[in-house]
Amino acid sequence: PGSAGVHYGHRCVAVMQPSCLRISLAFYNSKSGGVDHLEQLNTRISASTNVLEVLSAVRESHQDFEPGDASLACQRLAEHVGRNGETVDNEDDLATLQLAIGAAVREASRMEPQSVSSTLWAFETLSQKGVYVDVATFRAVSQQMARVASDLD
Repeated sequence: PGSAGVHYGHRCVAVMQPSCLRISLAFYNSKSGGVDHLEQLNTRISASTNVLEVLSAVRESHQDFEPGDASLACQRLAEHVGRNGETVDNEDDLATLQLAIGAAVREASRMEPQSVSSTLWAFETLSQKGVYVDVATFRAVSQQMARVASDLD
């Protein structure tokens, strides 16, 4: 039994040839292979109860982040570190935090107005708590304000 796949955007429809006449369809993200991965990712980040849960999601999926996911991850990290006083102590976790920041920069040009605002707040909050966020990172996201300003009226 073979199978064939047709790519459509970031999704792939896989048609498996079963022994009977039925056709089985499977939808999965072409990058990660997970069923409804992006929706689950957003839910997982939103439901995080501590910084380590957010870092785990970032570590596993930062390459799949859409603009809202990247912004949300940074926002949740800032909430846990800034408001809740949690810390990111080891080098691996600090590197993962930088992956979240990098994903936000990568996706900034596609962010909605609220995501741009939330991401800038997150960067500032993290920076105030001692997390390294360089000027170029702030600039990459803050430059999006001109693009989204018309949506704020």
